Amino acid sequence: MIDLLYFSYPAFQGNHQSCHLICTFVVYTHYCSLVNIDSFAMICTVCYDMLRGHSNIQWRGTFQYLYFCHHSNIQQLRESAHRSCSICRILLIELLRIEDKKKKPVPQNMWSEIYIYIRKLSWNAWFGRGQSVSEEQLNLIEAYLSEHYVAGHDGIYRLDFELVDKTKIGTFVLQRLDCISETSERGESSTPQRIEPLTLDSLYTPSTTRTSADSVLTLAREWIEKCSREHDACPLKEDFDSWYPSRLLDLGEATESNSRVDFDHVRLISTEEVLRNGPTKDCYYVTLSHCWGKAHFTTLTVDKLASFHEGIKIEILPRTFQDAIFVARRLSSKIRYIWIDSLCIMQGSIPEAYEDWLRESAQMYQIYRYSYCNLSATAAVDSSVGLFFQREPRDLWETDINLNVEGVIRESLAVSLRTNQALTAQLGATVPESNPEIQRQETPRIERCRILDVSFWTRYVEDAPVNTRGWVFQERLMAPRVLHFCQNQIAFECRHHYAAESCWTGLHNFRMQGGDIVQRDKFKSLIPHRDNGSLGNLESDNPFLDPTSQIDIYRRWKRVVEVYSKMRLTNPKDKLIALAGVAQMTFDENHDFYVAGMWRTYLESQLLWFVDAVYEDGRFYYRSERPKFYRAPTFSWAAVDVPHGINYGEITDHDLLISVVEVDISPDSENFKFGPVKSGYLTVRGVVNKVELAEIPMNGYVRYAWHLVTKTDTRTVMHRNVYLDSPASDINILGRNGRVHCLAARKDTSGYLICLLLQLETEGNMETGSYKRIGLAKIPSYEEGQERMLEFSDEDEPIPYGNWDANCQKHTIRIV
Repeated sequence: MIDLLYFSYPAFQGNHQSCHLICTFVVYTHYCSLVNIDSFAMICTVCYDMLRGHSNIQWRGTFQYLYFCHHSNIQQLRESAHRSCSICRILLIELLRIEDKKKKPVPQNMWSEIYIYIRKLSWNAWFGRGQSVSEEQLNLIEAYLSEHYVAGHDGIYRLDFELVDKTKIGTFVLQRLDCISETSERGESSTPQRIEPLTLDSLYTPSTTRTSADSVLTLAREWIEKCSREHDACPLKEDFDSWYPSRLLDLGEATESNSRVDFDHVRLISTEEVLRNGPTKDCYYVTLSHCWGKAHFTTLTVDKLASFHEGIKIEILPRTFQDAIFVARRLSSKIRYIWIDSLCIMQGSIPEAYEDWLRESAQMYQIYRYSYCNLSATAAVDSSVGLFFQREPRDLWETDINLNVEGVIRESLAVSLRTNQALTAQLGATVPESNPEIQRQETPRIERCRILDVSFWTRYVEDAPVNTRGWVFQERLMAPRVLHFCQNQIAFECRHHYAAESCWTGLHNFRMQGGDIVQRDKFKSLIPHRDNGSLGNLESDNPFLDPTSQIDIYRRWKRVVEVYSKMRLTNPKDKLIALAGVAQMTFDENHDFYVAGMWRTYLESQLLWFVDAVYEDGRFYYRSERPKFYRAPTFSWAAVDVPHGINYGEITDHDLLISVVEVDISPDSENFKFGPVKSGYLTVRGVVNKVELAEIPMNGYVRYAWHLVTKTDTRTVMHRNVYLDSPASDINILGRNGRVHCLAARKDTSGYLICLLLQLETEGNMETGSYKRIGLAKIPSYEEGQERMLEFSDEDEPIPYGNWDANCQKHTIRIV
């Protein structure tokens, strides 16, 4: 049986009747070749026979999944990937990532190095490199198939791949084409929508080998225009015509054919020049997000200001800037300007440049919020790379398969079988272990499904070089629209829609998290959008979040910080200022006092952030560190650098055992309260006890524990739930002389007593009378010692500089 697939092809767009006939014939040929793995293949015979015919099925004594043997060695996988099998290609990419991770310490952005490697080699050389994964390491790939449960919806299947050592190397969703589900973004919400039958007119077929092609930019233009025309929460500049950035690059006046008068130059202009003749309707600017990297390029300095106003030759600019200007001019004749940070903000170490940088940094909120679109050099590791890449267009084509679902068990039942061994044994006994074949009906049940790469958006967008930068976090979040130039295609996101060339009508809502398939996070839902004084009614990943609720404003901030704290910064001093735009946007909602990355309301609970150790290869690693200079008070999460991010305190005013009496924060600039700070402290009231920290050796690595210290040296319970902020940076914290104290802060709903771990601060050999934070600890309800930490008695060591109030039975201390 042979199915006919319909693809659009630009060469045949003139006559619709001939288009149908020719495209049907061409794709019929491709589909036949596809199964034989020739040069036009989309899925190899191993994958096709496994999914359609259940070839190489294995009986494992359980009904949890259908198990299959896949490729038996790396050479087979490499050959299939080289021939563009849509499954094997992704598996090989993941294997390369795993191999590189084992060879050397994990860099902050693994994918940036893989991108560099891909660019150095052609696709053929990359997929054909002999030393990628050893034959011993990959003796066998196994696959298992189950039905993925989505409440109220059928026809969604899960396909997992792993090595014989159980290393996971890939997960795919196989989605029935005619099902009704919540997994497609064909509209402006994630409400259940029918997957409409694909027609020729609705198809976009990537057919060019470079992302700078006219057809690619035409698709980008359609995404942007549809968004600006139909999405109320993604406003156009016309609502803010009187505001422009202090400086812009003039792209030149557009003619009727959208060619520019001065094509070889751009010119730096000021807001005064832009508005000289009054606000102009439909006169937009775009912004550029890029990695600076180590490349050297032309920047705006005090001595170049005059010459930049005269004009800048485009040819002297780095490739990324040239490409961005090229795209901005071609996207729309209404785009008159572009804003690029290094050309519109003065660079250099002189005071005048720093003041200009500080002043412009305070406007980032407006600069990106009021732009027409943000152009993102998503895959480029520095400004010399550019926006555009070579690619194999067939790799972006959708892959549909006739899936044999006979014997596939629903994921929810598989889970219950795993947790009910008796039932598993009972059901398993119905199929003799000696019989490797699972009994089937004579006619297998076949469903037409589309193969979806669950990790696509994470791999090519979220983990791409530019989107791991701290500055780009707020640029991407605040811009109404973002056009991503990825390694092999372009992608688009706004506050309502996410798409890419490989899923041009809308991205599926799946992603991987801890081995589970969950709903994909929508990055721009981290904060609500305010338009003309009212909150936009945006869909949220959390249905319990109300964008108009005061407490939910703080809960959204919690999510913002947890994501942002994973980002890297070229200059660690920028930790707070690179988030200042988002802080300004949040302030417009809550009108609250900003406390070095936190807020005065619910501050007590926000102080309970913590740093998890990283668990890898059977051991724990502590990768956080403090900067070598002052950046924020120790009670702020901004005082530490944590590559894997911090866990923010739960936003609540319930069950708290501390109260903040006084807050003092001194910003570097009185005119910029969301920027860098030069000092700060809190005065806090609560019960403080002296404790002792100790190292606990654990098979080649170290964990930490602590216990209460009393005057009589009576042995007390050792508590092991310890989350140190940065044990590598905080010295002299162990033992009786560590000067460590515990502040009982909250008894949460799970019964845990949460405590702040503080160290008495010294300068030289002198005590300052203040405490600094070094971590957080939790005592579960089943351990002894909770009640003891909630009181202070005559048996306890006196608390230095802790003003004891006998009436409320609490200390008052200062934390810096």
